[in-house]
Amino acid sequence: MLHIQVERHEEEKVEEEHYVPKEIHRGSVDRTLALTEEFTERDVKATYTDRSLEIVIPKAEIELFKKIAVTKS
Repeated sequence: MLHIQVERHEEEKVEEEHYVPKEIHRGSVDRTLALTEEFTERDVKATYTDRSLEIVIPKAEIELFKKIAVTKS
């Protein structure tokens, strides 16, 4: 399972001659994603830059073909 939880809080205050307007922005995001067996949790990397969250989840190495010894009876 991959759980992402983000909270945002911004305040903008502009002082002018006769009044001081103030804006406040708040918000939160909460997501949970189920990962299949082909993904590995150990190598998950996440970076946050310029209001963008990037999550890299590499696939696990899966054998597509397996050699099986065949004996003659």
